Amino acid sequence: MHELYSGSYFFTTKIFYKLLYFQKDALNQLEEAKAESFQVTQQSRDQIKKFENKRLVDLKEGLESFFRIEIAKHAKSLELLTEAYKYIHSIDEHGDLEVRLIS
Repeated sequence: MHELYSGSYFFTTKIFYKLLYFQKDALNQLEEAKAESFQVTQQSRDQIKKFENKRLVDLKEGLESFFRIEIAKHAKSLELLTEAYKYIHSIDEHGDLEVRLIS
C-alpha cells in the first residue's frame, strides 16, 4: 500500500507541476497578447490621426482654392461693372441726343 500511495503522490505532484507550467505559459501568452493588443491599438490611433490630419489639410486646401477662384471671378465682375458704370456715367444726355437728332 505504501508503494501505491507514493506512486500516486508522484503522479499527482507531476500533474500539479504541469498545471503550474501551463498556467505560467498561459499567463505569459496573456501578457504577450495584451502587449500586442496595446501596440496594435496605438498603431490604429496613429493611423487614424494621420488620416484625419490629411483629410483636414486636403479640405482646407480645397476650400482655399474654391474661395480664391470665387474671389477672382467676383473681382473680374466688379472690374467689368465698374467700366460699365463709368461708361454709362460718361454719357452726355443732351449732347448725344442733339447729335442723333441732327444726323
